[in-house]
Amino acid sequence: MTLKRLVVLILVLHITAFTFAISAFAQRRITTTLLPVKAESAPGGAGDVLKISADGSDPIQSTSSALLTFDPRGIPLQATIKNATLRLVGKTNTTNPQLVKVTVDGQQDSIGQWTAVPGGSVFSATSDSLRQVIATRVQAQQTITLRLTSKSRLSDWDYYAMSDTAYPSSSKPRLIVEYELPATLDVPFESYAPTRTSWRFFPAPTQVKIKPFLSKVTIISNPVFYQGDMYLFGKPTSQETLLYGLSSGGAVRWGTPIPVVPGSYALATWTGRLYSLGENRIVLYGKAGGKIQGSRCSGFETFRATNPGG
Repeated sequence: MTLKRLVVLILVLHITAFTFAISAFAQRRITTTLLPVKAESAPGGAGDVLKISADGSDPIQSTSSALLTFDPRGIPLQATIKNATLRLVGKTNTTNPQLVKVTVDGQQDSIGQWTAVPGGSVFSATSDSLRQVIATRVQAQQTITLRLTSKSRLSDWDYYAMSDTAYPSSSKPRLIVEYELPATLDVPFESYAPTRTSWRFFPAPTQVKIKPFLSKVTIISNPVFYQGDMYLFGKPTSQETLLYGLSSGGAVRWGTPIPVVPGSYALATWTGRLYSLGENRIVLYGKAGGKIQGSRCSGFETFRATNPGG
């Protein structure tokens, strides 16, 4: 399969997915799973487990709490937070159940709770108070630290923390945030947090049409996608090399001459930086860290790292 045929196939799949997803995407319902940027016991500090325990005194005194810090800044300001759930996996060191109270660190009011009972392992807290707190932190673009404290006498439970080797990733604590976005965003947004949506990205197509594009251009790289548009390198003549920006439907938005011939592999990061790889070099296209922005690619002064032996 030639490079141009491969690019056409990728474009067809992209257009098909975009067409079938339009109606569902208007709702923009997204679920984001946030892992803690910091997880520790107090006292005790960081480790493979988070200890939550209380003694037998009256009134009950906490002997160890868990502190979880989350960074919700990957959620756009325009998001409407619909639900928030804190989920942990744990095990008991006694036969006693444990009522766990969730608060914002430094505050007393409960924003969620669960009761962990022997024989159970997965526990979660979902409340409107937690949702409101997350919504506030998203708007303020601030991290949040949650404190988890036992309210049960003589309870001692261990909850999994953030180890990469002691247990599977599914056992790590997490904050699951469901939100909706408006049909259009004032500011382009790409989340770096793991997300899932309620619609299928590649539904089964009923009809596939091949739409030719750039018929007079020799395509010399794979296409990359950024904020709904497609970018690739091509040669309209043997003496020229251009970076092309195309809409999701394949229409050419612009073409910009490239002073340095790119490698055969193109890459656009989630922040919009454009690279090409090949011929023993990596080339960054952009002046002072320039990015692909809207309908143009800012700055084309080239910074490149070459193989000393090449």
